[in-house]
Amino acid sequence: MADVKREFTVVAVNTATGNQDITISGFGTPKAAQFFLSEAVTDDTIASHGAVSAGFSDGTYSTCVSIANEDGQTSTDTQRTPGFGGSSIAIVADPNGGTKCSLDFVSWIADGVRVSVDSNAVPAGYLLTVVLWGGADLDSVKCVERGLQSSTAAQTYTGIGFEFDVLFLAHNFSSSSGGLVHSPFAYGCVINDNATTPTQKSIGFCGDSGSSSGDQNTIASDTYALVAPLIGSNRWNLTISDITSTGYTHTTSSSSSTTTIQLALKFAAGVDFSLTDVSIPTSGNLVESGLSFQPEFTQMGLIQGPSAYDTLDTAAPSASLAFALTDSSQVHTISTSDEDGSADTVCKSLSSDQFRMLDYQGSADAFLASGYSLDSNGWTYTLSTNPAAAILGWAFAFSSGGGGGGVAAIPPSSQNLGRQFATISAHRLGGVLQ
Repeated sequence: MADVKREFTVVAVNTATGNQDITISGFGTPKAAQFFLSEAVTDDTIASHGAVSAGFSDGTYSTCVSIANEDGQTSTDTQRTPGFGGSSIAIVADPNGGTKCSLDFVSWIADGVRVSVDSNAVPAGYLLTVVLWGGADLDSVKCVERGLQSSTAAQTYTGIGFEFDVLFLAHNFSSSSGGLVHSPFAYGCVINDNATTPTQKSIGFCGDSGSSSGDQNTIASDTYALVAPLIGSNRWNLTISDITSTGYTHTTSSSSSTTTIQLALKFAAGVDFSLTDVSIPTSGNLVESGLSFQPEFTQMGLIQGPSAYDTLDTAAPSASLAFALTDSSQVHTISTSDEDGSADTVCKSLSSDQFRMLDYQGSADAFLASGYSLDSNGWTYTLSTNPAAAILGWAFAFSSGGGGGGVAAIPPSSQNLGRQFATISAHRLGGVLQ
């Protein structure tokens, strides 16, 4: 069993400025972290305004991207704010300009991370989700910002410094710090499976600013590391290829100067990981049975709206995205929604200790699970609520080789889930993926 640790926790951000310590007992000193933040302040209580922030840190460099959509407006009011520069890990953007909450990385500490609350404009603390990565067999980590350059020609990037196993990526269509209108957001994952073009998947969302009836676009890709929906079209796709000992080659389908944020991880021998398609069905349970290992941890990116992969949804009144984290003892979901075609904007945020996604209308569940298990070859989510139309996305699964699955009950709700997967898994043995 490899010594790779990954744990996640959810904490309320301090309402006063200053340092805040976030710890998971017994974890040790982290090496990398992922951060997710929305406007939710209480688990399983829907909050007004739709916001989401995603950030990374390797302890030396930190960065994030965020979007916000204002609730209850006769004309859509949106904002995108990046946290470029090396210290920012999470931002709640203000659709009217500026930020409502911002957090910076300070240092690793015993069993966790110290962050600095630079601003927090709410009387109750926003809920911050933190995924910690560590252990002796997490060989290398790297957090970077990578500009795509205004060219469609293949670009070689050597800034990672090692041959990664897993690469998480995100962007909000920004190339410099500062708030901008419209709210494009995309998040993707790449795994090194020794292919010239490795397995890569992503989800994307965009809300248009200044629209009198809402104007949202969504897309899921099982082909590209990142997508770029913006005001009625998908502007470009990012392909990662030819992974090397220092980085990779990337190609965009159209010219773009967007800055992406990235977190690369490299493991020692004995670690299992996979990247699969997710289609949450309209009936039945969500079952994956095609993995070659028992996962200890899964991370999903889900998007409501698209009826097929790599097809931008511009017509359906559906715009909701979610990130779902699961291990043997807990599940947590971060969800944000924005209704298309509404006379008054309906934009909501949700932090939940259930496998749960907000419907685009912001008042009901797109899906909800009453329980789950991590199985010998995948997972089962028992769903009490199914979506009206299939919800697409991707799932990253990980195991340190110890078979640390389990069964957990989610606080009761009222529904039942299902899902279909196409799976590709990788197993690292002596530095070779087989």
